[in-house]
Amino acid sequence: MRLVAVDIRAGRQADEEVVDELWPTELRVALGRRMKTYRAGRGLGVAAVAEALQVSPMVIRALEGGYLTKVRNRLVLRMCALYGIDDDDQLSELLELAHAGSSPGWWSAFSDVIPSWFEPYLALEQSADLIRSFDAQFVPGLLQSPDYARAVARGDEGGPEEEVDYRVALRMRRQRRFQEEGGPKLWALLDEAVLLRPMGGRTTMFRQLDYLCTLCDLPNLAVQIVPLAEVGHATGGPVVLLRMPEIELGGPIREIVYLEQLTDASYIDDPDDVLYYRHVLASLSILAPPPSDTQGIIHRRMSEL
Repeated sequence: MRLVAVDIRAGRQADEEVVDELWPTELRVALGRRMKTYRAGRGLGVAAVAEALQVSPMVIRALEGGYLTKVRNRLVLRMCALYGIDDDDQLSELLELAHAGSSPGWWSAFSDVIPSWFEPYLALEQSADLIRSFDAQFVPGLLQSPDYARAVARGDEGGPEEEVDYRVALRMRRQRRFQEEGGPKLWALLDEAVLLRPMGGRTTMFRQLDYLCTLCDLPNLAVQIVPLAEVGHATGGPVVLLRMPEIELGGPIREIVYLEQLTDASYIDDPDDVLYYRHVLASLSILAPPPSDTQGIIHRRMSEL
């Protein structure tokens, strides 16, 4: 994709500057920043805009946060009318961002096995330059071996073997960007219980632990194991904090928290809430031994299998 770069702060096209290979997510983030600025300039709250446009407040939050994966031109135009934006050049820029940002990602090939609430996460994950996470049940998807991923997919969602194959293939495809040169940094915190839970049986778990040890040598990965003895770190479930890069489109670095439940997920971008979860992850990292100790911890667990 090639798109004429938009100066988000000034609201105008940069002088013939061309930005190559921008992810659709980055374009949606750029659009969201613009629309949030316009709304704030009119002194309107999210609830008021949602009521005026007769949509859910979640739609407005998702658009402004950059994780509404399909942005309709009609919605953008109605929002602009509400905010008093009637300049043809501005409208054209916004509609171009909406159109380009709605381009399907590579994960569209797996649409049959991707829940609607998970698709925005895939877009964010592929654009993030830093991913911080805590997991208390499973090894995170970006660090799973194929056999372990299959065991998790079978136990978690079940279904026909063909669907399990697709879910495993999706997880393996997600790992490509992380493992390639220039990929995002990943800081993964695992509860020690994850190492003790033999998903798929002894052999599968042994291979997963060996795979995790190998990944620990990657320069963009830090893994810490939170000991079972630390009992005061309950988070209510897995937590993922994704940091979006500033990229050429300008604007402040943004962070989004992803919280997954059994049949739904929450995307949190309120600065105060993000700060809270950042504090939670930082506290967990203090409770855990440093990343330099992780391979030794894993090897000890492997010797017990």
